Amino acid sequence: MSAKKSVASSLKNPVFSSDDAESRALVTDEYLGDQSSSSVNNDLNSILKQITKDSTPVSSKALKLGFPEEKDDECEDMQLFLNRRKHFFILSSAGKPIYSMHGSEDIIVGYMGLIQTIVSYFHLEETAEAGIGTGDLRSFKNGDVCFTFENRYPIILMGVSNMQETDVESTQQLDFLYNYLVTTLSKPHINKVFRQRESFDFRKLLGHADVACLNNICADLANNSNLGLIIGGLPCLKVKRHIRVKLEQILLRYTSPSVLYGLLLGPEGKLITVMRPRRHTLHTADLQLLFSMIFNTNTFKTSSTDKPEFQVNEEFWVPVCLPRFNSNGFLYAFIQFWQLQRDDALEKLGTGSADQSVNPDTTKMGLILLSPYKDQFYQVRDISKRIIDRIMESSTLYKELYLSMLTNTPPEGICPLISDFIFKSKKHAQYFLIKRDDDGEHERMLRYIYSRLHSAVVTNTLVSPQRSTKCNGENILQRKIITFDSSNFIKYTKWKVSSSQLEESFNMNARISSSPQKNDIVTGFVISTPSFELYMVRKGSDIDKKALAQTSKKIIKWCLKNEGRLFVSGGAVF
Repeated sequence: MSAKKSVASSLKNPVFSSDDAESRALVTDEYLGDQSSSSVNNDLNSILKQITKDSTPVSSKALKLGFPEEKDDECEDMQLFLNRRKHFFILSSAGKPIYSMHGSEDIIVGYMGLIQTIVSYFHLEETAEAGIGTGDLRSFKNGDVCFTFENRYPIILMGVSNMQETDVESTQQLDFLYNYLVTTLSKPHINKVFRQRESFDFRKLLGHADVACLNNICADLANNSNLGLIIGGLPCLKVKRHIRVKLEQILLRYTSPSVLYGLLLGPEGKLITVMRPRRHTLHTADLQLLFSMIFNTNTFKTSSTDKPEFQVNEEFWVPVCLPRFNSNGFLYAFIQFWQLQRDDALEKLGTGSADQSVNPDTTKMGLILLSPYKDQFYQVRDISKRIIDRIMESSTLYKELYLSMLTNTPPEGICPLISDFIFKSKKHAQYFLIKRDDDGEHERMLRYIYSRLHSAVVTNTLVSPQRSTKCNGENILQRKIITFDSSNFIKYTKWKVSSSQLEESFNMNARISSSPQKNDIVTGFVISTPSFELYMVRKGSDIDKKALAQTSKKIIKWCLKNEGRLFVSGGAVF
């Protein structure tokens, strides 16, 4: 089947599409950014005033927040294996192991057989159709532990989580892992090998890089490391609108039958712009798979340094199957990175030499060109060279892109009370992130809070604001969830964490100089509407709810006003 075939033409999103569960639960086509200023103010006022009504005092008990990192291992200790908070199992319908995040071969073989037996027992197609069976097993709980299953014959996936995740989130994670296998091998090839031999050892088809990528993806899912997978969107680099337009004009100048799609990326896979056919688009999940394949392996990185960096000016030609675009065929990705922080280029701009203290990967750009033809490498490489040369020849483009990578702060006064926030545009399936601290332990805390706030958006349930709750050892001092209707939702949560515990859990003593008796408040706040989601975190002293509401209003208005800078709205369409 031709790789050009696409089911994307029927999608509503002008650039990317997303069918994640929360988007389905909050389904609507209206977009707040298109409304008048007075309408935006009225909507925000009616939503935000609700949060100021709660006067529940903060509990005086100090609480601990955070968990250790989950990493892949081949542990032979059964007790350590059982104590892991997150497991992913992938096996064939015959019970043959394909992948496990934890455990040695001796441990996982027995569990794979047990999983296959459980799934087969519930897979009673004839009796289910007759109304006397249960059909496929989806999930069940045993105390705080959630077991989730995905039967994608001939592959079975199971997740085990003790992290207070919803069934929807766990199912999405298994779906992502399955689609990664399809991305690597394609669905027809998977079906063919199992049709020829049902007991085939699937691991023979997975190379070392494939397994390494699976390990990194599972670690991202277990540790909430990939914010895009958490909230269902693509990160974007903030760029002036006219700069984005000029980049799109360059891409359009070099359109060719050899290139079906083009993507310009900034650091950490932040999207700058996209080139696409007029009647075709790419699904957000497909791009997340593509980016995971690139950024979760060392295939595209140097191997001569202690800390691998993306190889500059190297050319890669990689077959990739995008399941939502066409699970039956491959596209061929030409991938190349280049460095903006170069002494010769900076001297022309009069900005001096390169700053050696800056992480080299934070000033690199990437270009991905997707071709439907595997024999068009040289033609696509020539197009890539022309695009990169054109960008680097323009001093205006070069300067603005370079500065955009080094600065990521909103105008002064927009969010003085908030340390970090994420604004997601549902229309574009993209998000913009502000973080004030690059410390790894601080990021762990943020990711955990963002994931808990997103879980509330997914479940969209009402929780009484008058009770203090304890959930899996996590003590929540104050939780307020307001559901206005099927499409507007707020959650407001405060955790109280003692300085000594905060230092122990996150090693944040460099930022907190206080006695063990003093407590710090961590406030999480999420607003979900039909057109956007806003996640905010404040660490430090308590915050007045009216001030929080006003701050969120300023952030929302600023983001909606600067959509052209924050998000890719149309791209280069040919």
